[in-house]
Amino acid sequence: MLGCLVDLIALEKDTEMMKINLALKPDFNLIDAFSILDRDCHSEVKPTEMRKELHTLGLDLKEDDLQLIFARYAEEDYCMTYSNFSDAFLPTDEYYSRLLIAKRLTYSQ
Repeated sequence: MLGCLVDLIALEKDTEMMKINLALKPDFNLIDAFSILDRDCHSEVKPTEMRKELHTLGLDLKEDDLQLIFARYAEEDYCMTYSNFSDAFLPTDEYYSRLLIAKRLTYSQ
């Protein structure tokens, strides 16, 4: 049991560091990232859409990984909204979270 807790804490720390690293990238912001996935501008992304758009970008996500992401962050109808997406990528550290939220848009469809 203790080993599982230690592993969970390590995963959470690693995830937070990845979110902070994304927040520090000058060309990453949440709205643009979500817009890349939501090509049809429905204000939500379904798993098939996310997989297709990530594949277009050269990122192939395994079906199991995609299901886990949607099970953790998506709405009940298995659609990810911008709010869900933000929850997934915003760091918990307030400084880095504000830094990411304050970034300007750079992407245009």
